[in-house]
Amino acid sequence: MTLKTLFAHAERQPTSSAPVPLAEMANNTSNSNPTAGAKTANNPDTTRAVPSPQTAAVNQPKLTEANPNTVENLVSAAKKNDSVKVLELLDQKDSIDGKHGGWTAIGCAAHEGQLDTVRVLLLRGADMDIRMDVGFGVLPGDGSAINWAACGGYLDVVKILLEKGAKSNICAKRPVLLGTGGTPITMAAGKGHLEVVRYLLENGCDDDSVDGIPGWDAFIVACERGQLNIIKYLVDEKELNVDRNGSNGVTPLVTAAQSQQTAAMEYLVNRGARIDAVDNDGSTALLHAVMKKRVGAVEWLVKRGADSRKKNKKGVSPLNLAREELQKNADDKNAATMVKWLEVSMNVAFQIKA
Repeated sequence: MTLKTLFAHAERQPTSSAPVPLAEMANNTSNSNPTAGAKTANNPDTTRAVPSPQTAAVNQPKLTEANPNTVENLVSAAKKNDSVKVLELLDQKDSIDGKHGGWTAIGCAAHEGQLDTVRVLLLRGADMDIRMDVGFGVLPGDGSAINWAACGGYLDVVKILLEKGAKSNICAKRPVLLGTGGTPITMAAGKGHLEVVRYLLENGCDDDSVDGIPGWDAFIVACERGQLNIIKYLVDEKELNVDRNGSNGVTPLVTAAQSQQTAAMEYLVNRGARIDAVDNDGSTALLHAVMKKRVGAVEWLVKRGADSRKKNKKGVSPLNLAREELQKNADDKNAATMVKWLEVSMNVAFQIKA
């Protein structure tokens, strides 16, 4: 049976009437042999009786709390892109939006990039905006089909979901302990899926749509993850400000420094990012790097002239903070290395002034 036949079968099924079982559909479309199934002396009747739609509706299990097997099998078939099995299970209409392990069939298919199965499910009326009760790692989170398709970089799946009216700015939760979430564009940006990011922006998705935190947009997320292709696209083609303020006034450079994304830091500074720009608390990228003990970022910033003595609104400077950390634990090699680089920076600054 071809996919064209499957899609034609799926599309003609009205959601309000009893669906035709897949076995009957397959029998009706077997036109290559007009005598197939005929009773003859040389062809004994070994064919399986095809139930009517009414009989099938009675005999096939419906989705209930006591009978979750249909949904489990549907989600499994969707994950494997088994469109034939999906259609067979969709003859039991109640199963289409059920969940197994937190996943709906269309959510699982989108997560795996199974375009054919997504198409079949959409044709049969699956709700693409249902949130999955699944997590990021071991912690709980959620997300609709388009969130997972964007996260996986499955452009064709993203396209068909948007064409069918999926909500492009729906915000999925990250682990609830973090209290943040991910829109399709921020999830795609964080994974470096440039074509998905580009398509979303070209089709009405706001580049300022936030990731559960005000100002935590695709640009900031790309800097956090070091996705240089996304950063370059947003700056060079979309002309975003390299010093734009995100959550709490945090700049892209600060975000990149916190995660020690030195390639992103290099690009941002070369494109005009101010190395000593501060957030709402007066903290620089260097101070944030010290807070996170990102030794590589500290070294990179010091070599490019970051001020090791610049204090935030609480009177904390990068050098003082690093010294405090070393005093707490003399065996802290990261703190010791940071102090060394920061003191070198201070000495160089004094020599220049002299």
